[in-house]
Amino acid sequence: EYPASSTRHPTPYMMFTGLPGADDHNALGYRGRVPSRPKPPGERRILVVGGSAVYGKGQPELTIPFQLQQLARNRVSRSVSVYNWGVVSQVSGQELATIAHRAMAHEPDVVLLYDLANDLYSSWAADPRPGHPFNFVISERAVGIFQAGDARALAAGMLTQSNLLRALFPLALSDATARVDTLRAAAGYASPRWEEEVAEAYLANVEAACRVSTAYGAHFVAALQPVVFFTAQAAEF
Repeated sequence: EYPASSTRHPTPYMMFTGLPGADDHNALGYRGRVPSRPKPPGERRILVVGGSAVYGKGQPELTIPFQLQQLARNRVSRSVSVYNWGVVSQVSGQELATIAHRAMAHEPDVVLLYDLANDLYSSWAADPRPGHPFNFVISERAVGIFQAGDARALAAGMLTQSNLLRALFPLALSDATARVDTLRAAAGYASPRWEEEVAEAYLANVEAACRVSTAYGAHFVAALQPVVFFTAQAAEF
């Protein structure tokens, strides 16, 4: 649904964004249009920052930012423009970097952060270190391969290109490539303290994003994304 080659393109400071020019991505790697600079007189500009829930699937008309724009224009003012700055797999630390390095230059009136699920899911299923971007360990290992000549990780990475080998030896290949088990042990994975650190990292990023946004004169809104796959009743559906 979300090919990494087009939805997680390496980008300075933000780790990754969508690949500019792929699908309906604009020059910044986001879906839809780029906010014009300078901002047109009278425009009320809202930037919606988040993960795949903001990025959406299918037609742009089905996305949260587009629906918000329609509601705002019908009920508030035709001058409201809502921009989709969703990035697949993005976590709150990357969103903070996006706000600091990109968003403020586009003069938003409102920054809306719609997230949380990726912060939880990424720590649980990918890089276990609280506050780290999705699969950051893979980037670390890639640097290690080239700088330190980690031949074992290089060989494992090449073998993961085989669907058959990934199916037969998932744990062995992932351990050799990313050494996730070692990271989990060091981070105290799944312990109560680890869960607290995941939450604390998220809250610290949201607070910083609020401070940056308001310092530039923008209103800041943080909306928590539902995470039903972490609840007990999810197993009933």
